Amino acid sequence: MESCHEYDKALADIKDLYEANDEFRADIRESTEAALRCLRNGREKGGYNKENESTDADAVDLNEGVLYLVKELAFLVAVPSIYKDCKEFVFVYHRSWPVLENYFNGSYDGIEKPSLGFVVFE
Repeated sequence: MESCHEYDKALADIKDLYEANDEFRADIRESTEAALRCLRNGREKGGYNKENESTDADAVDLNEGVLYLVKELAFLVAVPSIYKDCKEFVFVYHRSWPVLENYFNGSYDGIEKPSLGFVVFE
């Protein structure tokens, strides 16, 4: 896959934010844990309860999942630069995704991303 400078920069910036911002790091990890529970137990059983507690074996999955989510955020930031004439981008999802919404709104770094939007489709 051809490298994209805007993606590489966005990835570096998001990794730096992940290391520097405790709230962002905690939200990324929490979001990743929830996604992994859904994969492991089915979407309906993905919530937190005793049955879904993490084990040491889950740590590798969590770290890999965190990297996946960080890369996904970098891709979303780079979308306007990757696709010709893309000035705005709206991410449509089936439920609220607080970490993404907060990132787009600049809650973690104080920088709003006006070209990025988020809509929940019910």
